[in-house]
Amino acid sequence: MERKTEKLPDSPAADAAGLLLRIGFGLLVMVAPVAALFSRRAFVVLVPVGALLLGAAALLREGSGLAHRLREALFSPIGMTALGCAIWCILSLAWTPFPGPAGERLLRTLGIAAMALVVVGALPIRMRATNLHLMTLGVAAATLALIVAAILGPSALRFLRDPETPTLGRAAAAAGVMVWPAVAWTLTRGRDGQAFSLIAVCGVAIAASGSLDAALVMILSLAVFLGARSLPSLTGRALSLAFPAAVMLTPAFAFAARALARMLGLRPDHDITELGFWADVIAAQPARLVTGHGFDTALRARLAGMVNPNAPGGLIPDVWYDLGLL
Repeated sequence: MERKTEKLPDSPAADAAGLLLRIGFGLLVMVAPVAALFSRRAFVVLVPVGALLLGAAALLREGSGLAHRLREALFSPIGMTALGCAIWCILSLAWTPFPGPAGERLLRTLGIAAMALVVVGALPIRMRATNLHLMTLGVAAATLALIVAAILGPSALRFLRDPETPTLGRAAAAAGVMVWPAVAWTLTRGRDGQAFSLIAVCGVAIAASGSLDAALVMILSLAVFLGARSLPSLTGRALSLAFPAAVMLTPAFAFAARALARMLGLRPDHDITELGFWADVIAAQPARLVTGHGFDTALRARLAGMVNPNAPGGLIPDVWYDLGLL
């Protein structure tokens, strides 16, 4: 496979852009993953700094090109869909029962989305192999650190921790997501052994963390990865149908679960019964199935007793509850 490298003219600006690109990309894919395990504060500082450095590198390299790519992304079908979702989230603040906290959360969310857009637009089409190797090193270091922290227990590396340290489960879930870009890059270099070693080490780290959520993330991701390698077209079509169908049919699943639980006389703590709790929420306010209850309401509604705390959470039911059919 031909090695792709970024071609920059020889100039002080080009040298500075290359240096900023390497530092910013290194912060995002190598330093931040490891820091996330020991300090949430360090993570939320490093990621914006890395994003700003990448943006600065793009401006030095080709300022007009960055603006053009951002415009293209914004006016693409996915970009317009995301913009419409953002507008709907803003409008939903008018009827959320928690406008203050929801507004603050929305500002942070939109800021993160804008930062991600800048990062994607700032990355050059052709990256140096030495830069992309940082991603593999970062994931490997993060998974090894997770294994050490899980084995040694909560007191591991206490001198690096702060009061807002993320749980091992959250760090494990993050590792389970972040390993796949590194695996993809390693495979494009023809290093299949290293790629599968990364997957194996990440699996060991997740098992050591004891997080069931992270294990599910890893298992599902591995299934998609294997499907994409063996039957890429079929896997793409299946996912493009299965996930939207799961999202759209979730309210119907809730009513079916409630009916099944009543018919079989299942216990209140049974998984099917708990899924049916969402049917009670929908039946109480049918109009909210269309409009939603407002951005970032699902979690606070549970805490306030507006939703049964045993009702299963997650991306799909929370999006339905917050933003509705639209």
